[in-house]
Formats: sequence, structure tokens, C-alpha cells
Amino acid sequence: MNNSQNTINRISNFIKKELAGLYPEREIQNFIYMIFEEALGYSKVDLYANSNLEIPDEGWHKIRDITCQLKNHKPIQYIFGKTEFYNLEFTVTPDVLIPRQETEELVDWIIQETGSRLVKILDIGTGSGCIAVALNKNIFRSKVDAFDISEKIITLATENGFKHNSLVNFFVGDILNWPLQKFDNNYDIIVSNPPYVRESEKQQMRPNVLNYEPATALFVPNDNPLIFYQTITDFATKHLKNNGRIYFELNEYLYMDVKLLLLEKGFQDIELKKDLNGKYRMIRGIRQ
Repeated sequence: MNNSQNTINRISNFIKKELAGLYPEREIQNFIYMIFEEALGYSKVDLYANSNLEIPDEGWHKIRDITCQLKNHKPIQYIFGKTEFYNLEFTVTPDVLIPRQETEELVDWIIQETGSRLVKILDIGTGSGCIAVALNKNIFRSKVDAFDISEKIITLATENGFKHNSLVNFFVGDILNWPLQKFDNNYDIIVSNPPYVRESEKQQMRPNVLNYEPATALFVPNDNPLIFYQTITDFATKHLKNNGRIYFELNEYLYMDVKLLLLEKGFQDIELKKDLNGKYRMIRGIRQ
């Protein structure tokens, strides 16, 4: 398009045409809102009220570059380097998973069950730090520890913690080798969104997830899909207080397997919870 055609309306139609067939129409429309907001600071109202407004070349080049990356299935959160989680903005990079709606629902469940009690929380596999920071900001007087496997990830999570003036203690740790490390043994709550997608489920995943999000945070072997749930549950039997609670995000196909695992390890009052799409995606157990 030449400069005389660089109006909001024409650029919006360009984005729709470029992304047609790659994403649902509703998602493309949301992309348009997000792109104009990020590139030019325009709101939805601006787009509708000024559809014939001409866009400067610099703005057009930014929008074209973003659209090209979306066409290659790069997640818009990685393009912008940020996302929103539980009404907080988090920096995200391809080193960490993009926080999902069901993870917000898990955090909300923990907050609702905890209230304003003084609690000590451990977030295992913290990634961007979104769970840990959201809990620390919304549970009064909570003390939160959180760890992940690499220094690079923990640096990012720590930056997100500083951004929101949280008091989370982030550190490097490997849950699969936890007996070799030193941990507190008096947590009130342990929470984790561990890797849980079986290798055989890759074919069901969209390219923006499969090609860009970190495989180590997503996939588990077909022959041992509960490896992280088993390890974390064993860890919890040693490091949760009596009547302490463990929360997991779940693979929707493995929820009964995780429930049976918690029962076998002596956890009681186990509750499965559905997400907004009606799928069992969360579980909570209480250590007796």
C-alpha cells in the first residue's frame, strides 16, 4: 500500500486479509485492536471514530512487521514481549510459557480458599513468575517462594516481581532432583503448573504454541506422563504442613490419574475443578 492508502480502515483490512484462514475471525479482530494499541496507542473507540485517518509511514511499518510475525504464527505476547495475567502486566519471552486463562482460574481458586490468612506458599516451575506474584499481591501477608530450572528464567521472573513490588523469593531449582537441594519443610500451600502435554498430543496443538513456546515446559513422555505430578506430590509429603494444600493445573485427559495419585499418597478432601470451558483443569488436595 502506498502512503495515500494508509488509513486505519485500509490497514485493518490488510491485517484481516493477511491472517485470514490462519486464525478465527474473532481472534483476528482482537489482534487488530491490540496491534493499533501497541503500535500507535489507538483505542477501539479511535479505530471506529477515525477509520479514515491516515497513519504515518513509521506506524504502518510497525503494523506490517507485527502482522508478518503473526502470519508466521509467532504468539502476539512474544511479539510485544508482555501479557496480562490477573490484572497485572508480565514480561514474557520464548523462555517461558505464556500464561493462560485456566492458570488465572487456578490462582483465583487459591486466593478464594486462602482469604487473608498468613500463609507460606511455594510455586514450583514458576516460569514468568505470574502465579507467585499474583498470589503474593492478592493474599495479604503471604510469604511466597518460587523456583524454576534455569538462571535465565529466574532472572525474568525476578524482574516481573520487582515490577509489581512483590516480595517473592525466586531461586533456581530442579524439582526432578529435589532430594539433592535444601527446601523449607513448612509450606502451607504448594502450587504448580507443571509440564503435562504428552508427546502424542503434539498433533492437536496450534503452530503458535508448538513452534514457539518452550518444549521443556510443555511436554512429557507418553510412557511417563505423570512424572512431574508424582515428583511434586512426593516432595509435598515432606514439605507441606499438616493440613497444607497442594494445587495443580491439569491435562484435561489425565485428571483422574492425578486424583488417584493424590489419594495413593495420602491426600484427602481432593477436589477437581472445571475451567470456564467445562473441562477439569485444576485439582486440590489436603495433606493429613
